[in-house]
Amino acid sequence: KLKSSASKMSGRTVQMHSALTRVLTFQAILPVFISFAVGSYGLCQLDIVCSPTQEHFILESASFIPLIAPLITLNFVAPYKQFVKKLSKLEFDQIRSTSQVSTKEISVFHSKVVSLS
Repeated sequence: KLKSSASKMSGRTVQMHSALTRVLTFQAILPVFISFAVGSYGLCQLDIVCSPTQEHFILESASFIPLIAPLITLNFVAPYKQFVKKLSKLEFDQIRSTSQVSTKEISVFHSKVVSLS
C-alpha cells in the first residue's frame, strides 16, 4: 500500500515511512522472547525439564524486551541514531583528550621523580 501512494509523497516521507515500518517489524518480533520464557516456565512447572540455568533464563528473556525495544528505535530512526552517534563521538573525544592530558601530566611527573633520584 505504501508503494502505491509513494508517488504522492516526498522522498523524505517515504524514507520515514520505511524506517517506521522497519522499527515496528523488529519490535513486533520481540514478544517471541516472552513465548520462550512462558514455554520454559511451563516445562519447569510440569517437571519435564528444569535447571537453575533454565530458571535464570526465564527471567532474563522476559526482561530482554524492555531493554532491546529502545535500542531498536535508537538504531533505526535516523534522528535518534545521529544523536547517539554524535553523543558517543563527543564522549569519545572527551575521553581521548582527557587521556592525552593525563599522559602529559604523567610524563612531567615521571621526569620530576627521575630528577629527584
